[in-house]
Amino acid sequence: MDSQTLYVVLVTTLLAQTLALLLTWRQNREEVGLRDWSWAAALMTLGTLSIMLGLFFAGDLAQVDVPIVARLLRDAGTGAAGAGWLLAWLGTRRFYRLPPLSYGWIPAFWALLTLALLPGNQMPNWRVGLISLTIAACASLVVITLLRGRNKRDPVSLMACLSMGIVALVWLARASWALTHLNTPAALHVIDLASVFSSILMSLVFTLSLILLTNQRIHTRLKALASKDSLTGVLNRRAFYEASRPLLARLRRKHVPLALAIVDLDFFKQVNDRFGHAAGDEVLRSFARVAHGTVRDGDLFARYGGEEFVILFQDNNLDQAIQAIERLRDAWGGATTAVDGDTDPDHAPLTVTFSAGVCHAIGPTDVSLEVLLAAADRALYQAKDAGRNCTRVTSAPMGSQREGGSVHLTQFR
Repeated sequence: MDSQTLYVVLVTTLLAQTLALLLTWRQNREEVGLRDWSWAAALMTLGTLSIMLGLFFAGDLAQVDVPIVARLLRDAGTGAAGAGWLLAWLGTRRFYRLPPLSYGWIPAFWALLTLALLPGNQMPNWRVGLISLTIAACASLVVITLLRGRNKRDPVSLMACLSMGIVALVWLARASWALTHLNTPAALHVIDLASVFSSILMSLVFTLSLILLTNQRIHTRLKALASKDSLTGVLNRRAFYEASRPLLARLRRKHVPLALAIVDLDFFKQVNDRFGHAAGDEVLRSFARVAHGTVRDGDLFARYGGEEFVILFQDNNLDQAIQAIERLRDAWGGATTAVDGDTDPDHAPLTVTFSAGVCHAIGPTDVSLEVLLAAADRALYQAKDAGRNCTRVTSAPMGSQREGGSVHLTQFR
């Protein structure tokens, strides 16, 4: 394959990658890293096209006596390609939310690299070695960034790392050969073919990896949106059910105690009626923040519906579950925290407290989530009947677990 055909294949491949990345970014504009990758591919396309035009005017860019127009096209195109590789690294940093570097480095790097290539007019292998070393360095930086940001068990990230790693090694080998044979007439045809063909193949693999990584991130984001309550940001009811079932199965196998609590904000309707729904929403968000910061990492906390929240305590006995609820009560400070905004002087200050119903089971064998929720709900109604701002507990009996146990009228606060 002659040089012109090789460059045509390379330009066509880079242009296809540019369009693929650009279209993917247009559908996911919040992914700034993807935009940088698309512009990086565009710079590489522009640079390679410029080199190809220089080849058209000169016939052979490796010769010493190259026409000035061809020389300018060659060096400017090579600088653009090198700047594209630098932008690919910057885009990888942005994709993984690492501290971004200024875009001002791109034109500066382009200019510096173009100037550094000037000695290549008399020593063609110097130019080859410098641009090869630049590509190898930028590809290595991309690999390092991918390793910092990737999930170690993610095969797509691994595929991206391997593809860029191969590119770095191939271009490093090309640079090593060229820089150790500066005075040798340029005869890099074999290694040129190897480096360019490997770059074409690996860049296609890398582009596919980038698109797949973007799709993974979108899927993760959509899954998070589907599992989170839009107002409070905690798990919603559906996600709580999905997360609770495997947890209950594990607890069932290990025969360890567990507790489930339903928490209801007292007289919440009055908050909406007197202060407006915006104030009510803020109360819900505030309570969710306090509760989420109070419960343990291994426990499940979710908004069950309206002003009700649910907590599944794993490996907690009855006393520990009650203590956890009372820690939440202390952290919330409902007995002394008033909601601001009531302009009616005839209204007494309104404080927001909560009532809780706790269901406890020891070594459950066939307990179901529905049974636990029903028992905790009965205990919650006992707390409301007792005057609210208190906790009531019930024990789920062993056996069929179909009926809740006796309700122990234990009041806290």
